Amino acid sequence: MRLFSMIKRNSRLALKGNWGRATVILLLMLGAGAVLSGLQQGAIMIFAPGPTAIPQPGPDAAPGELFGYLYSAVNTAEWLITGLYVLLTALLVTPVSLGAMRWFYNLVHGKRLPVADVFYFFEAGRRYGRAVWYEISITVRTLLWSLLFFAVPGCLMTYSVWRLAGEGLTRAQTATAGMGVLLASVLMLLASLFYSVCVMRYALAAFLLGEDDNLSARKAIKQSVRYTRGYRFSLMWFGLSYIWWVILAVIFFSAVAVMPYPGGVAPIMQVSAGVMLFALAVFAMLYYWPYYSAGLAMYARFIIEKKSAEAQTTLEFTAPEEAAPPKTPEPDPLENLLYDRAAEDAADSQAKPEPDEPQEEQEENNGVPAEDEPVVDIEESPSETSEDVPDDEKPQNSWDWPAVEKPDGNERDEN
Repeated sequence: MRLFSMIKRNSRLALKGNWGRATVILLLMLGAGAVLSGLQQGAIMIFAPGPTAIPQPGPDAAPGELFGYLYSAVNTAEWLITGLYVLLTALLVTPVSLGAMRWFYNLVHGKRLPVADVFYFFEAGRRYGRAVWYEISITVRTLLWSLLFFAVPGCLMTYSVWRLAGEGLTRAQTATAGMGVLLASVLMLLASLFYSVCVMRYALAAFLLGEDDNLSARKAIKQSVRYTRGYRFSLMWFGLSYIWWVILAVIFFSAVAVMPYPGGVAPIMQVSAGVMLFALAVFAMLYYWPYYSAGLAMYARFIIEKKSAEAQTTLEFTAPEEAAPPKTPEPDPLENLLYDRAAEDAADSQAKPEPDEPQEEQEENNGVPAEDEPVVDIEESPSETSEDVPDDEKPQNSWDWPAVEKPDGNERDEN
């Protein structure tokens, strides 16, 4: 699409001279996540013993036995450590991620902020609380959407795979389980599509939260849901337009790594494919993430400014009459692109001097006759008689009516 091309080109221009800062921000986020993940794995190895040796239930086992087996595979200590890891991620990594999104949002607007601005939400307690509450709200909402779309396909997939893993199945049971796996795969694909579109409702909340310091997390989420109407599928497609080539490259190099090669060529090709995959991962991490973050921030700014302008226009037209005095109707905005004759006439009228007042008004106001008109002395002016005036210029009196014939034929005498 032409809009996507413009956004990507402008995002590259915005990143010009800022790739180093964007890479440092990425390393800060990855470093914080890697430290927490390492602490989680170390705590699990120290405090969580291995799973209890419980025999796997067979194909004819009740659902309660299956859930009991899944629950016993992970002990209580591991559950607590995992919960603590999620909590620390929300308390430490999420504010940094929101600060990074705010940094890119200002970058595409022409503001070059320092790298330390990613800790923006740690500068005040209220900001930090808004960031943490935002993460909790988004997590709960996305979890509910995932349960809605993935509960049925997930249960069907789990049951079908469990049936296929059993022994002593007949041909009909194997075919039924295979059809269940196929149906569950199709449902999972459709569920992923609808889930992605629904989650895009909250794509603008992080940018709104970082832009307005007085906006709460709840209002930012509601405003994001309102602003993304009509743009949810477009936002999802915009994200996919960045990674399709990465997916194709991963599929290609993975196929190269597992293909059978004759003789001693196989180790060389597999090592080469592994090196290429590693180089692709580094390239995607250092180039794709800043590029995608800047593009998403620019697209988000485009949507937010457009929706804000539309909302402002709607409020101006729907405001009650008591709130403000009635305004004269404004011309069509398209008319501003044309030649404004009325504006030029108004400018000319202001530029012209006002005409002089009549002589009578000047005499009443000032008692002095106008200078432009000559003063005539009535006594010295020659008297003009009716004989000197031609007959065609003599005024006719109201009683000089011509004779009109009466209905009986007699003429009316002149008065």
